Amino acid sequence: MCDLIRHKDCIIDGGMLKKYNGVETKLIVPAGISEICDGAFESSKIEEIIMLNNVKKVGDRAFADCQYLKKALFDNGVEKIGAEAFAGCTALETVLIPDSVTEVGTAAFSGCTSLEGVVMSKNTTLVADRTYADCQSLQYVMMSEKTVRIGKDAFRGCCSLDFQQLPDCLTTLDDGAFADCSNLRDVITNKELKNISTKAFSGCSSLMHVFAARGITPFNKSVFAESATPIIVLAPGTDMSHWDKDMSYEFDNWEKAFNKSIFNKTIRPRFSIKSWFERTFPKRKQKKSKK
Repeated sequence: MCDLIRHKDCIIDGGMLKKYNGVETKLIVPAGISEICDGAFESSKIEEIIMLNNVKKVGDRAFADCQYLKKALFDNGVEKIGAEAFAGCTALETVLIPDSVTEVGTAAFSGCTSLEGVVMSKNTTLVADRTYADCQSLQYVMMSEKTVRIGKDAFRGCCSLDFQQLPDCLTTLDDGAFADCSNLRDVITNKELKNISTKAFSGCSSLMHVFAARGITPFNKSVFAESATPIIVLAPGTDMSHWDKDMSYEFDNWEKAFNKSIFNKTIRPRFSIKSWFERTFPKRKQKKSKK
């Protein structure tokens, strides 16, 4: 059961919640609050926070280092989540970012070591630098199809991530985007991907396959520095003149086989989004009506 934040427990100025000083641990941000300011809850002992649709902005380090925070629920109204807003929230398990969000700042969820799954807003185009770095339990990431860039070290050290499909509109993978994802086995690319920086997948010691979409700009071995050298699966008839001769290749019409035999044999995501949602949002038992 969450309690409304009482005005006497915080400093509020013109719709901005500047500092929480209360002792309650499960809270609802009251109506009239449009912004949670920088560092407002930093290092507090809250366990659960619900932000109604009146909240438009969550400031830098607003909830940073809240080590007991397990759930942060956003209503469809939040537009911006600041840099390091939830960094170091080591108990945080789930993040559902509403589609109203258009900007998530640098390292916003970095070091959330219990975070298992992330569903991003459909209206974000950038995964900022270090957004989910060192989220060691992260198994499932659903990105916006509008994502065009994944920033530097965005998923570095996400050592439980074992499969990733890149969004259709993605054009750029920055340095170390998926570096040190030591259990990452399979990656599905898209044809719009033009810029893959050096060491984008460095330290991915379990990497087995990269499924390269037809028409993708060729990339070289430096992308996989200090990684297991994966097999690049290409469409039959691909022009090999610009591909790195030091890598291993297979040819398969895999795009037509999506979700069919090749993927049943090769890619088996160990994470069930259905079970994750059921654990995170358990159905409440409905009381039987008396006849």
